[in-house]
Amino acid sequence: MNPNVQLYSARVLDVNLSSPISRVVDAIYWAIDEGVNIINISFGTTTNSEILHKAIKDANDANILVIAAAGNNGIVEYPAAYDEVMAVGSVNSLGEVSDASAQGDTLEIVAPGEQIMSSGAFDGVAIHDGTSMAAPHVTGVASVLWQKDLSCTNDFIRQLINYSANLYGDKNEYGNGLVDLNFALEQYDAFKELYTETATTETIIPTDELENNETIIPIFEDVDYVTGTWSQSTHKDIASDATLTYKTLTDSDIAIIKLGAIWQDQDGTKEIKIDSKLTGIGDHPQFHGYYETKTHSPTNYLASYIYLTMIANKYGELPSYSHKPSGMDVFTTSTVNGINYTKISPSITSGEKRKLFIWGMALHQATDIFAHSAYMFDSKSLKFIRISHTNHFASSGDDADNTNVAPVRYTAAKQVAKNSIAHYFTNTPGTVGDFALSTTYYNGSYHLYQINTFAKNINASNSALNKVDLVYFTTNYEIK
Repeated sequence: MNPNVQLYSARVLDVNLSSPISRVVDAIYWAIDEGVNIINISFGTTTNSEILHKAIKDANDANILVIAAAGNNGIVEYPAAYDEVMAVGSVNSLGEVSDASAQGDTLEIVAPGEQIMSSGAFDGVAIHDGTSMAAPHVTGVASVLWQKDLSCTNDFIRQLINYSANLYGDKNEYGNGLVDLNFALEQYDAFKELYTETATTETIIPTDELENNETIIPIFEDVDYVTGTWSQSTHKDIASDATLTYKTLTDSDIAIIKLGAIWQDQDGTKEIKIDSKLTGIGDHPQFHGYYETKTHSPTNYLASYIYLTMIANKYGELPSYSHKPSGMDVFTTSTVNGINYTKISPSITSGEKRKLFIWGMALHQATDIFAHSAYMFDSKSLKFIRISHTNHFASSGDDADNTNVAPVRYTAAKQVAKNSIAHYFTNTPGTVGDFALSTTYYNGSYHLYQINTFAKNINASNSALNKVDLVYFTTNYEIK
């Protein structure tokens, strides 16, 4: 809405989308210290907290305009309910107030809050509903109006938005009406003159001297959209005339996939306070995109990836697969490596939820190939050596996890993840073809150890993989 802003983001919510009031308060004072003009708060609580209200008051006294989602539970929640905050409700594509949008005399304004396209995981998009989507619309409008004159007060911007809004429904449902940037810009000069003339500590603008907003509300009756986190058309091994069937992925579904994608790295001290007993690329290469065990027994990382997707599609039951790598029989329909799915997350309550979780593990395996089985040319030894958890190529840190070391690795890994997730929607297993990428991703800056050799070993050779296969490309490498 406004490309001319400096956007600050304070992470408040945790992995469960919750936060103590104290962390919200800390974020507000951080924003005050940063000298922001507007604070957007797209969450709420039914608890009226004194420390939260004080922080809001301090922000308001610092000439910050605070805009918050009114809530989706019938009543206006805090901090939106405070006098110092603009409480934003939601309307749908027809301009009608959303069924769940909060109502009451503390509701100040409404904005679009249904079928809103936002960013999603893996560079995808997601469609969301709620007053949390409506509030940023008002924030954007406020920023466009404020940039005309940064010396204006937060009260001036707030009142301009309210007076220029289009009220075509009940005030308890629509507040001052639907936010209208165009009309606000048209009335800006006239409003500013009246505001200056009547300026007091509590400025009251004579509304009879301003034009009423009687604009016809544009409606959108035929809105085409797909709900989901990410989507990718099926790969070339699926018939060209096939249509990928998209399903709805809720925020809970997305969270489960993400838990799966980090599960095999959990040792009990990280984000999930449970030891998966699958950590270590040498101990469990089949879960970390690596090609050998500590005893140098070969492991086919492509077969491991495909097998994980097959397990996911069977909701945790072990499928029949002639190329199954050893050490992967850790799944049942109730546990993974002896740990109950519901202990990992209470949200994993059905077969479909287990499928999401295990597919996340498959994504981890697939994308870890680019971290743990990739080689770069070493100008010192004049050989290709593995990008490992050292700082051989970078000046400091961990080469394998450093996206600045052969950065195309990271871009390629994301594309493979997109190709992989397409199979989730069609209930088909992952394929070697998910890794058959163009030279945009395989540009010669890195190579993958024996990737097409591994593909041949499972009768799925793909010549497109030769351009990134280390062994096909050269014999000038050393195992490190």
